[in-house]
Amino acid sequence: MSTNTKAIVDNFNLAHRFAVLGHTNKDNGLLPRKYKRVHTPYMKQNRRTEFSVSYGGTNLSYEFPQSMKIVGSAFLKVRLPAASSNYKTVPGLHLIKNFTLRCSGNLVYTVDYQTLLLEHLSSLSDEDAREYCACYLGDVGSPSAAARDVFLPIAFPNSSIFFRGGRGNGIMPWQSFRDRRIEIIFDMFDAKRPAADGATDCPAISSEILVKECIVPTAQERRYISARANYSVVGKKFTKIQDWTVAESETLQEVVVSNLSGCVTSLVVEAIPWAADIATCDVRNPVTPNSAQLVADSVLVIDQESQSEIRLIEAQHGFKRNSYFNGQTYRMCFSSHGYEDDDTFVGAMNYSHYSQVLLKIKWPEKVYYKIHACQLVKNDITSEGDLKQRLEA
Repeated sequence: MSTNTKAIVDNFNLAHRFAVLGHTNKDNGLLPRKYKRVHTPYMKQNRRTEFSVSYGGTNLSYEFPQSMKIVGSAFLKVRLPAASSNYKTVPGLHLIKNFTLRCSGNLVYTVDYQTLLLEHLSSLSDEDAREYCACYLGDVGSPSAAARDVFLPIAFPNSSIFFRGGRGNGIMPWQSFRDRRIEIIFDMFDAKRPAADGATDCPAISSEILVKECIVPTAQERRYISARANYSVVGKKFTKIQDWTVAESETLQEVVVSNLSGCVTSLVVEAIPWAADIATCDVRNPVTPNSAQLVADSVLVIDQESQSEIRLIEAQHGFKRNSYFNGQTYRMCFSSHGYEDDDTFVGAMNYSHYSQVLLKIKWPEKVYYKIHACQLVKNDITSEGDLKQRLEA
């Protein structure tokens, strides 16, 4: 079967509406940067609210107060007490299982939180990744039983964890929601998951919600606290196609990936070495597949026949290893991800063009693997104050 990558490229125009939403003007590298101030000078202050979570908890709900004005970011602060046995090197990766955002009871989006954190962490340089894990995710350099604080970012549409390289996307204009209730819901991993051995229960945790509010000059506050019908952020949606599944060494796995809609930029395939208990697995030790193919409507559109070819293509797309990953998480990209500027449209595979899409993949060893589709989405605040996420622009 011959390869016809052109079949994907030709449907880029079906996703062209996202092209006009990004900022494509680049700085001129031949000229010095001008010394200038930011458009609006501001400071940040922390607002803390008690909120208790527990290991193994599901549907743990928190509703943000409507009195907030301009929100830069928010975190679930978790206090890990001193333990009798070691925590994993980066325990923050093993606390929240799923995250859900609702507006007045209506689902905006839900995301596999560990996948979201790993995808963000893999986009950072060595220096940035080390500082991020030390500051936010409780890394003290090695497995340790020491107490520590973990700051888990709330996955708002503007959060940096949705964007490559650690860049956030502005603020959340909270007064734009009017009387709408913004609610977040957590599902937590069990008490064994953060433990280094994956078998010992970690001691009970304490927690609170920490919100970083932006304080701007009074004369400019009005334009930021209310942006109804003008607020729009293009981001990513991670749609789970398959949860953790066991695959034997050199056994062809065929997964249907056509139950999607909208514009898909890549398939993120996470694989880790198999162990009898998945809680003992190191999610920072991804396994690169031996081969990968994509067949769309009986046409072979992508054919990557070896690990070396896969690594070459991943490097060209800008995905590089840092010190937190022993291998490379596999991404089958349908566009050129070589740009560092995350808000530049570079193409996507629009699934409305196909009726059946099949992923074929082999692994060099026995693994657990799961698959997510990374889709382009648009997050809007309507004139009525509702927060909505749309797959089509």
